[in-house]
Amino acid sequence: MSQRPSGGGYLCAAKSYMVTQPVRLYRLIDSTQPYSKLGGFWSFERPAGSRDDYRAQFAICKQWSQLDRLIACDVRPGSMVVVGTTQSADCGNGFSFPKTGANQVFVPNDGLAGIVHTGGCVDQGAWPPASN
Repeated sequence: MSQRPSGGGYLCAAKSYMVTQPVRLYRLIDSTQPYSKLGGFWSFERPAGSRDDYRAQFAICKQWSQLDRLIACDVRPGSMVVVGTTQSADCGNGFSFPKTGANQVFVPNDGLAGIVHTGGCVDQGAWPPASN
């Protein structure tokens, strides 16, 4: 992953790591775009709180994803991942998210090219979960 300008999302202060044992990661996806299940940006922690809080924490513009379904997958040993804090995102129409200290994990999945570094995926259902 190359260096990107501020305002476009992605990561700051990132470091790459070789995975030596399976690592469980979490990803919120847009259920209308099932191919997004194996996208690049993941979290070490299971999401909590509101959708708006999650968007702000990870600088995810509304037009990028509905964030309405949770997927959990394991990164396969031998895969390279990049971990860094959240870069700012310019969502347009004068709305943006600032950089945050929240760590994200970039997994270089490319489903169109048949390159997938995640497996053992489990659909965790609709998100946020219904209140009890």
